[in-house]
Amino acid sequence: MGTSRATVFFQLQPNPLIRGLILVVFLSLFMGCDNPTPEECSEAMNVLQKKMTEELEQCRAEVLDKGTPQVAPNPTIQVDNTAAEALKKAQTEIAALKEEIQQLKASGDVSALKNKIEALETENQKLKETAQFYFDKGVNFTTDKDYEGAKNAFETILKRFPNDPLSDEASAQLKGLGNAKLGDYLAGVDDTLSLEDKYSYETARDKLSESIDTCKKCKNARDAKKKLKAIKKTLSDWPIEVDDVEKLELRYGDLKGKTLTMSSAYFEASTYYNCKYRSSSKWRSFKMKSSSEIFASSISAYCKKGVDFCEELFEESMGSETYASGVILKYPQRNSICEEGQIEIIGIED
Repeated sequence: MGTSRATVFFQLQPNPLIRGLILVVFLSLFMGCDNPTPEECSEAMNVLQKKMTEELEQCRAEVLDKGTPQVAPNPTIQVDNTAAEALKKAQTEIAALKEEIQQLKASGDVSALKNKIEALETENQKLKETAQFYFDKGVNFTTDKDYEGAKNAFETILKRFPNDPLSDEASAQLKGLGNAKLGDYLAGVDDTLSLEDKYSYETARDKLSESIDTCKKCKNARDAKKKLKAIKKTLSDWPIEVDDVEKLELRYGDLKGKTLTMSSAYFEASTYYNCKYRSSSKWRSFKMKSSSEIFASSISAYCKKGVDFCEELFEESMGSETYASGVILKYPQRNSICEEGQIEIIGIED
């Protein structure tokens, strides 16, 4: 069947009571005759006609009681100016619906009823999706900090309702989303960094960089750039983990001047002083190994004399090998001749 007069009327009908009445007609028949026999459809029709009469009288009473409904103007829909005219038209269209139902009843085509109901429900939803509908969605999304959802809602206004007065406000809202998103992330970035692990710093760096790139002219961009610079500095100084002495020496060229960590090491007090660490009055000297095996690779390690951890380590390692965990090391930037053979101990965590 082609587009019926009833369907066209439904699409143009702004009054929700009347649109609801039309849907009741279809839904009542559909639910009453899902798998119909002639007797079941006949009984359903009698009930339906009675219900239609009751609904129509209720609609008439509400219209007369409330007067002319206030309907928001919509440039794409032509609506009636008075409730009385709308009600009269509804009566005419319901009569057309009855005729259409009788035809569907005679044909026994219940699937056609289902398709018509779905089509009318779709049209009803479309009538609700105005510029104001999407604008309210965008505002709610923004309040909930769902900035992607807000962006989609405001952009829909610009695409579907470019001439609506709300399109200018939607554009303004879109410009403010980037700044709001950046501000929210900036406010919470310290909580992320409080975890004090490298992954958290790397995550904060990446997200902050992305947020700045998408909103370079935002009010919060300047503070975000300062925070990003500090995060990058922290990451550049982050200790590099090395698990044995041999790897320390092999990577000497890459590790010069950088803070390093070893999960554990073995130390024995030494009398060897040379190059940068040639003064026994300033430094404590050790032979450091990554295992207790006799033939394990070793390196000369030094710490500043008088520092608590250094003096404690020296006392424990005189005459016998001692174990330490969480060792923090640093190769000097320059140490001519000795180079990879000497490293400084700058701390012990445990």
